[in-house]
Formats: sequence, structure tokens, C-alpha cells
Amino acid sequence: MWRSVTSPALHHIAYILLIAVEVITELTLWVGAAKCFRTLPGSSEEFNASKDIAVWGAYGRNAAFPDWVSHN
Repeated sequence: MWRSVTSPALHHIAYILLIAVEVITELTLWVGAAKCFRTLPGSSEEFNASKDIAVWGAYGRNAAFPDWVSHN
């Protein structure tokens, strides 16, 4: 099997890295959502300014989605 990962250490490092990226993505989405909810009573300018970290979380989620789909 020429495409298989035969090193258990490399497999574990890749798996830990994948989980870490998913955790960071979810944390940025949760923090971004909390910031957006806190600014709901304010103006639209405040709300739009609060979306900074949520946008980065959405980028991470969209970048990781093809990997998630390929494994399920």
C-alpha cells in the first residue's frame, strides 16, 4: 500500500494536529458568536466590528470541511 502511513508516530502527530486545529476553529467560532451576541443591542457598526474573530473561525471551518467530509 504505497499511500499508507506506516509510522505510528507520524500517524499520532497528524491526528493530534487535526484535533488541535478543530479545537482552535471551534473556540474562535464560540468566542466570535459570544462577541456578536453581546453587541446585538448596539449599532450595526458595533456588530460588524465584533465579527472579526468569528470570520477567522468560519475560514478555519470552511478550510477543514473537505477533510471532514472525506473521512465520513
